[in-house]
Amino acid sequence: MSARLAGLTLRPAAPDDASGISDLLDQLGWTVSPDDVVRELSASPSTEVVVAELGTRVVGVIAVTSRRQFQRAGNLITIDTLVVDEGHRSLGIGEDLVGVALRAAERNNAQAVEVVSALRRVEARRFYERLGFEVTANYFVRST
Repeated sequence: MSARLAGLTLRPAAPDDASGISDLLDQLGWTVSPDDVVRELSASPSTEVVVAELGTRVVGVIAVTSRRQFQRAGNLITIDTLVVDEGHRSLGIGEDLVGVALRAAERNNAQAVEVVSALRRVEARRFYERLGFEVTANYFVRST
């Protein structure tokens, strides 16, 4: 996978990336241990996890899931996780990672790519809108 930023590589995530991915998720306020990251990397065959690596450091990650969606009578790609290291934002890394989802949509003949972003993440919402995503629904969650 190619990237636009010199020295940036996009590649499938590996168990050795678990610590870096855990650190990135922590920047979103999500506590996911490296051991849990390793388990998640192989938990779902329909989820593709790709890291953005600059030199030897993981500076971004995206998890993309493909599934059928009844209302579309077709395939849907969901960006489950997307995070770029705080010190490496606004360099095009996030857009390169979204490209992973767009290519997955092409491969899977998907009708749409969706992403959920918390209302408080104003910059993330602007980022997705800049890339052509539209707000189309409210997202309701009930913890169990």
